[in-house]
Amino acid sequence: MSARIVLVLDASASALEYALVDVDRRRILADGRVDRIGSADAEASHTVHFFAEPGEPAPTVLSATAGEAVAVDGPDAVMRVVLDQFTRHGPSLDESRPIAVAQVGDEGGIRSASTTAFPGIPQHSAPGADSPLIAARRVLGLI
Repeated sequence: MSARIVLVLDASASALEYALVDVDRRRILADGRVDRIGSADAEASHTVHFFAEPGEPAPTVLSATAGEAVAVDGPDAVMRVVLDQFTRHGPSLDESRPIAVAQVGDEGGIRSASTTAFPGIPQHSAPGADSPLIAARRVLGLI
């Protein structure tokens, strides 16, 4: 059985936070954010987390973060930036393919069928911020 991976989004008017979660292992594989969406000085940061499997030695590096200036002007452009971060810095979305995209609700709950909470997942969203969720599903080919 392959791992169940979920991409969790938290959108506000000018930022998008995201986390790629391995639901079965309760691990955040990567997380990041795109800030100042729509402005000339937008920025993206992306952190990859490393884990040892049972019986393996602990990794020397536990996480690595990359940041850069980006140009974004809408939900589809933001999701292309996010996907580019995974392509360039990992983990590979071909190897860690999300089976679903979820959005954090206004009260810190995840809009999905599961009620499991994951520490470290972004915990706020702007009311009505559903368009990044739809854009993510579209860009990932889930709709």
